[in-house]
Amino acid sequence: MDLSGNLGDSFEYSKRMVSDIGRWIALAILGVVPILNFVVLGYASRIISKTPESNEPPKLEGYADLWFSGLKILAACAIYMIIPIAIFAAGALASLGGLRHLGRLIFGLGRPDWAAWPMIGLAGISLLIGLIAAFLIAILAAMGIAHMIRTGKFAKAFAFDEIIRIIGRVGWGNYIIWLIAIFAISLIFSAIGGIPWVGWLMNLISMPPFMAFVSRSIGLVYASGAPRGGEGHQEIIHSI
Repeated sequence: MDLSGNLGDSFEYSKRMVSDIGRWIALAILGVVPILNFVVLGYASRIISKTPESNEPPKLEGYADLWFSGLKILAACAIYMIIPIAIFAAGALASLGGLRHLGRLIFGLGRPDWAAWPMIGLAGISLLIGLIAAFLIAILAAMGIAHMIRTGKFAKAFAFDEIIRIIGRVGWGNYIIWLIAIFAISLIFSAIGGIPWVGWLMNLISMPPFMAFVSRSIGLVYASGAPRGGEGHQEIIHSI
Protein backbone atom coordinates (compact mmCIF):
# COMPACT_ATOMS: atom_id res chain seq x y z
CA MET A 1 0.00 0.00 0.00
CA ASP A 2 1.29 3.44 -0.99
CA LEU A 3 0.30 5.86 1.78
CA SER A 4 0.80 9.03 -0.26
CA GLY A 5 -1.16 7.50 -3.15
CA ASN A 6 -3.94 6.48 -0.79
CA LEU A 7 -4.25 9.91 0.83
CA GLY A 8 -3.90 11.72 -2.50
CA ASP A 9 -6.64 9.62 -4.11
CA SER A 10 -8.87 10.10 -1.07
CA PHE A 11 -8.36 13.87 -1.14
CA GLU A 12 -9.30 14.07 -4.82
CA TYR A 13 -12.34 11.90 -4.09
CA SER A 14 -13.42 14.23 -1.27
CA LYS A 15 -13.23 17.20 -3.65
CA ARG A 16 -15.66 15.44 -5.98
CA MET A 17 -18.05 15.13 -3.05
CA VAL A 18 -18.67 18.89 -3.07
CA SER A 19 -19.57 18.92 -6.76
CA ASP A 20 -23.17 18.09 -5.78
CA ILE A 21 -24.26 20.97 -3.53
CA GLY A 22 -27.59 19.37 -2.64
CA ARG A 23 -25.94 16.16 -1.44
CA TRP A 24 -23.32 18.15 0.47
CA ILE A 25 -25.92 20.23 2.32
CA ALA A 26 -28.15 17.22 3.03
CA LEU A 27 -25.29 15.24 4.58
CA ALA A 28 -24.17 18.24 6.63
CA ILE A 29 -27.68 18.71 8.07
CA LEU A 30 -28.25 14.99 8.68
CA GLY A 31 -24.89 14.77 10.44
CA VAL A 32 -26.05 16.95 13.33
CA VAL A 33 -29.52 15.44 13.81
CA PRO A 34 -29.56 12.61 16.39
CA ILE A 35 -30.74 9.24 15.05
CA LEU A 36 -30.96 10.61 11.51
CA ASN A 37 -27.16 10.91 11.51
CA PHE A 38 -27.08 7.12 11.05
CA VAL A 39 -27.76 7.95 7.39
CA VAL A 40 -24.35 9.64 7.19
CA LEU A 41 -22.67 6.53 8.59
CA GLY A 42 -24.60 4.50 6.04
CA TYR A 43 -23.39 6.77 3.27
CA ALA A 44 -19.81 6.24 4.48
CA SER A 45 -20.53 2.50 4.30
CA ARG A 46 -21.69 2.90 0.70
CA ILE A 47 -18.46 4.70 -0.22
CA ILE A 48 -16.40 1.86 1.26
CA SER A 49 -18.52 -0.73 -0.54
CA LYS A 50 -17.94 0.98 -3.90
CA THR A 51 -14.19 1.54 -3.45
CA PRO A 52 -12.09 1.11 -5.55
CA GLU A 53 -14.52 0.10 -8.30
CA SER A 54 -16.04 3.59 -8.55
CA ASN A 55 -14.16 6.89 -8.48
CA GLU A 56 -17.30 8.99 -8.03
CA PRO A 57 -19.15 9.51 -4.73
CA PRO A 58 -22.46 7.58 -4.80
CA LYS A 59 -25.82 9.26 -5.03
CA LEU A 60 -27.56 10.07 -1.77
CA GLU A 61 -30.59 7.81 -2.12
CA GLY A 62 -32.22 4.85 -0.41
CA TYR A 63 -32.34 6.55 2.98
CA ALA A 64 -33.79 3.55 4.81
CA ASP A 65 -30.99 1.28 3.59
CA LEU A 66 -28.42 3.91 4.52
CA TRP A 67 -29.92 4.26 7.99
CA PHE A 68 -29.77 0.53 8.70
CA SER A 69 -26.22 0.34 7.33
CA GLY A 70 -25.25 3.15 9.70
CA LEU A 71 -26.90 1.33 12.59
CA LYS A 72 -24.85 -1.79 11.82
CA ILE A 73 -21.63 0.24 11.87
CA LEU A 74 -22.59 1.83 15.20
CA ALA A 75 -23.44 -1.57 16.70
CA ALA A 76 -20.14 -3.08 15.53
CA CYS A 77 -18.18 -0.12 16.94
CA ALA A 78 -20.03 -0.40 20.27
CA ILE A 79 -19.16 -4.10 20.56
CA TYR A 80 -15.52 -3.43 19.72
CA MET A 81 -15.27 -0.65 22.28
CA ILE A 82 -16.92 -2.43 25.24
CA ILE A 83 -13.57 -3.02 26.97
CA PRO A 84 -12.14 0.53 26.55
CA ILE A 85 -15.47 2.03 27.64
CA ALA A 86 -15.47 -0.16 30.76
CA ILE A 87 -11.91 0.93 31.58
CA PHE A 88 -12.77 4.62 31.05
CA ALA A 89 -15.86 4.24 33.25
CA ALA A 90 -13.81 2.69 36.06
CA GLY A 91 -11.29 5.52 35.81
CA ALA A 92 -14.04 8.13 35.84
CA LEU A 93 -15.57 6.66 39.00
CA ALA A 94 -12.16 6.62 40.72
CA SER A 95 -11.51 10.19 39.65
CA LEU A 96 -14.87 11.40 40.97
CA GLY A 97 -14.18 9.78 44.33
CA GLY A 98 -10.71 11.28 44.52
CA LEU A 99 -11.86 14.76 43.54
CA ARG A 100 -14.64 14.63 46.14
CA HIS A 101 -12.10 13.88 48.87
CA LEU A 102 -9.77 16.65 47.65
CA GLY A 103 -12.64 19.11 47.49
CA ARG A 104 -13.52 18.44 51.11
CA LEU A 105 -9.86 18.95 52.06
CA ILE A 106 -9.39 22.18 50.07
CA PHE A 107 -12.56 23.83 51.38
CA GLY A 108 -12.05 22.64 54.95
CA LEU A 109 -15.09 20.41 54.95
CA GLY A 110 -13.39 17.44 56.52
CA ARG A 111 -10.18 15.80 57.60
CA PRO A 112 -7.42 15.18 55.07
CA ASP A 113 -8.07 11.91 53.27
CA TRP A 114 -4.83 10.73 51.73
CA ALA A 115 -6.76 8.00 49.90
CA ALA A 116 -7.73 10.72 47.40
CA TRP A 117 -4.28 10.73 45.79
CA PRO A 118 -4.15 7.00 44.97
CA MET A 119 -7.67 7.23 43.59
CA ILE A 120 -6.71 10.08 41.26
CA GLY A 121 -3.56 8.19 40.27
CA LEU A 122 -5.69 5.13 39.52
CA ALA A 123 -7.95 7.29 37.36
CA GLY A 124 -4.95 8.51 35.36
CA ILE A 125 -3.63 4.98 34.88
CA SER A 126 -7.10 3.79 33.82
CA LEU A 127 -7.30 6.60 31.26
CA LEU A 128 -3.91 5.65 29.82
CA ILE A 129 -4.79 1.94 29.70
CA GLY A 130 -8.14 2.78 28.12
CA LEU A 131 -6.50 4.86 25.39
CA ILE A 132 -3.99 2.11 24.65
CA ALA A 133 -6.76 -0.50 24.56
CA ALA A 134 -8.87 1.69 22.27
CA PHE A 135 -5.98 2.11 19.82
CA LEU A 136 -5.14 -1.60 19.82
CA ILE A 137 -8.79 -2.51 19.25
CA ALA A 138 -9.07 0.12 16.52
CA ILE A 139 -6.35 -1.76 14.62
CA LEU A 140 -8.77 -4.64 14.13
CA ALA A 141 -11.98 -2.59 14.17
CA ALA A 142 -11.15 -0.45 11.12
CA MET A 143 -10.60 -3.45 8.84
CA GLY A 144 -13.26 -5.49 10.64
CA ILE A 145 -15.96 -2.95 9.83
CA ALA A 146 -14.71 -2.64 6.24
CA HIS A 147 -14.82 -6.45 6.00
CA MET A 148 -18.41 -6.41 7.28
CA ILE A 149 -19.38 -3.80 4.71
CA ARG A 150 -17.73 -5.54 1.74
CA THR A 151 -19.14 -8.96 2.61
CA GLY A 152 -22.56 -7.72 3.70
CA LYS A 153 -22.39 -9.93 6.81
CA PHE A 154 -22.42 -8.42 10.30
CA ALA A 155 -20.52 -11.37 11.81
CA LYS A 156 -17.59 -10.71 9.48
CA ALA A 157 -16.79 -7.60 11.54
CA PHE A 158 -15.45 -10.05 14.13
CA ALA A 159 -13.91 -12.69 11.85
CA PHE A 160 -10.52 -12.00 13.40
CA ASP A 161 -8.56 -14.64 11.49
CA GLU A 162 -9.73 -13.17 8.17
CA ILE A 163 -9.17 -9.60 9.35
CA ILE A 164 -5.62 -10.37 10.48
CA ARG A 165 -4.85 -11.96 7.10
CA ILE A 166 -6.17 -8.88 5.30
CA ILE A 167 -3.97 -6.61 7.42
CA GLY A 168 -1.04 -8.95 6.80
CA ARG A 169 -1.47 -8.50 3.05
CA VAL A 170 -1.54 -4.72 3.48
CA GLY A 171 1.59 -4.98 5.64
CA TRP A 172 1.44 -4.36 9.39
CA GLY A 173 3.95 -1.51 9.24
CA ASN A 174 2.12 0.23 6.40
CA TYR A 175 -1.20 -0.32 8.13
CA ILE A 176 -0.11 1.12 11.48
CA ILE A 177 1.44 4.15 9.76
CA TRP A 178 -1.82 4.67 7.86
CA LEU A 179 -3.83 4.47 11.10
CA ILE A 180 -1.58 7.04 12.76
CA ALA A 181 -1.89 9.33 9.72
CA ILE A 182 -5.70 9.11 9.75
CA PHE A 183 -5.73 9.69 13.52
CA ALA A 184 -3.56 12.81 13.14
CA ILE A 185 -5.72 14.17 10.32
CA SER A 186 -8.84 13.50 12.42
CA LEU A 187 -7.33 15.43 15.34
CA ILE A 188 -6.76 18.41 13.06
CA PHE A 189 -10.34 18.21 11.84
CA SER A 190 -11.60 18.05 15.44
CA ALA A 191 -9.42 21.00 16.42
CA ILE A 192 -11.17 23.13 13.81
CA GLY A 193 -14.33 22.85 15.89
CA GLY A 194 -12.53 24.58 18.76
CA ILE A 195 -12.05 27.82 16.84
CA PRO A 196 -14.14 30.48 18.63
CA TRP A 197 -17.41 31.54 17.01
CA VAL A 198 -16.88 29.91 13.60
CA GLY A 199 -15.44 26.50 14.51
CA TRP A 200 -18.81 24.73 14.64
CA LEU A 201 -19.78 26.13 11.24
CA MET A 202 -16.47 25.10 9.68
CA ASN A 203 -16.91 21.58 11.05
CA LEU A 204 -20.46 21.45 9.74
CA ILE A 205 -19.40 22.49 6.26
CA SER A 206 -16.32 20.28 6.09
CA MET A 207 -17.87 17.14 7.62
CA PRO A 208 -19.24 15.58 4.37
CA PRO A 209 -15.98 15.85 2.37
CA PHE A 210 -13.96 14.77 5.43
CA MET A 211 -16.22 11.73 5.87
CA ALA A 212 -15.77 10.93 2.19
CA PHE A 213 -11.99 11.26 2.54
CA VAL A 214 -11.76 8.85 5.48
CA SER A 215 -14.23 6.35 3.98
CA ARG A 216 -12.41 6.31 0.64
CA SER A 217 -9.09 5.86 2.43
CA ILE A 218 -10.43 2.91 4.44
CA GLY A 219 -11.86 1.36 1.29
CA LEU A 220 -8.53 1.65 -0.53
CA VAL A 221 -6.61 0.09 2.35
CA TYR A 222 -9.07 -2.78 2.52
CA ALA A 223 -8.86 -3.31 -1.24
CA SER A 224 -5.07 -3.46 -1.07
CA GLY A 225 -5.27 -6.40 1.33
CA ALA A 226 -8.53 -8.03 0.28
CA PRO A 227 -8.42 -11.72 -0.63
CA ARG A 228 -8.72 -12.84 -4.22
CA GLY A 229 -11.32 -15.37 -3.15
CA GLY A 230 -11.72 -18.20 -0.68
CA GLU A 231 -12.78 -16.21 2.39
CA GLY A 232 -16.49 -16.08 1.81
CA HIS A 233 -16.92 -13.01 -0.37
CA GLN A 234 -16.47 -11.70 -3.88
CA GLU A 235 -13.09 -11.11 -5.40
CA ILE A 236 -11.86 -7.57 -4.96
CA ILE A 237 -9.22 -6.31 -7.34
CA HIS A 238 -6.29 -4.39 -5.91
CA SER A 239 -6.18 -0.79 -7.01
CA ILE A 240 -3.12 0.54 -5.22
